[in-house]
Amino acid sequence: NEFGELIERIIEWDEAHYMTRLSQEVKRGMLDTASRGEPMSRQFGYDLRNKQLIPNADAEIVRRIFQDFVSGTGMSLIARNLNASGFRTVRGNPADNRFVEYVLNNPVYIGKIRYSKDGRASSVRNYHGENVVLFDGKHEPIIDQSLWDAAQARINDLKRKYPRYHRQQQPVDFMLKGLMRCDTCGATLCMQSSGSVNYIQCHNYNRGKCNVSHCLSLNVANREVIAALQRAVVNMDFNITPHEIEHNDKTDYDRLIHAEERKLQKAKEAYLADVDTLEEYQSNKAKIQKSIDSLIAERDKQQEIKPFDINAFSRKVESVLRFIQSDASEQAKNEALRSILHKIVYQKAPKTLILFFYV
Repeated sequence: NEFGELIERIIEWDEAHYMTRLSQEVKRGMLDTASRGEPMSRQFGYDLRNKQLIPNADAEIVRRIFQDFVSGTGMSLIARNLNASGFRTVRGNPADNRFVEYVLNNPVYIGKIRYSKDGRASSVRNYHGENVVLFDGKHEPIIDQSLWDAAQARINDLKRKYPRYHRQQQPVDFMLKGLMRCDTCGATLCMQSSGSVNYIQCHNYNRGKCNVSHCLSLNVANREVIAALQRAVVNMDFNITPHEIEHNDKTDYDRLIHAEERKLQKAKEAYLADVDTLEEYQSNKAKIQKSIDSLIAERDKQQEIKPFDINAFSRKVESVLRFIQSDASEQAKNEALRSILHKIVYQKAPKTLILFFYV
């Protein structure tokens, strides 16, 4: 019996080992396919023929999604407009904001092939994480680089204005919505009403999770924020803080470049060992070098630091200040404030506001 159990354990280990090796071989094969610029699946807007993506009639929908988004239309409204025209996905479902978001983040439309080493880029909506690698594809792009860059710039701007879980679609009924914070627990101050008086209060205090009341008249809060902005402009004193953009959005380009350099060395070794011909080596070298050059360019772009012009920023704040004192809607005023402010912390004890700006 002991011998039989030992044999069974050996068989189980061998099967597990085989499946692990098989999984590794599948991943290696998929990576090789992507590195050759070949797709691993059909993409919306393309037909897949003989390992080649061919633009189809849906390509026009892709262009419209990018153009509408860059023009200022929200993802949910884009989806509703598509559905109103009878649109359905390849699975027969109506479009939603997640579908639009996926399209806007898919580099296949500028001629790239995206490969996720952990296979989870789309499922967790982490389209630019450290496990994501881009390769030049062999297919025809549907949109140009300038339209793609404009869309990515707006996506990043929305992330900055509306961090995770801060939904832009919620109605804005006062200009400070989503910006005021409790200095005790960090929660958002929400608007409430008592008779004809509107005031703001810590969200966690209302739920019993914060012990300090931050009740403040909305009129007083508006007046104090305006006064604080005026002081900042007069004194040219701005509390600049880096905005909270999700950490996993930053790609480790140095690591990816190093991986491509290792491929280059292996290609050279294969040639020297007479495994590859000179023509094969030259072809592989050109592809890998092109990938390295592209990664270096992306890394340099990511590391680019724009100089801070305090005079220009002061003029921007002054412009926002004038706007929020106008007859514009509370929604528009909120948008204007979010273009310069990260958050406003209400310190209850000294009854002061601290404004955190970002550029």
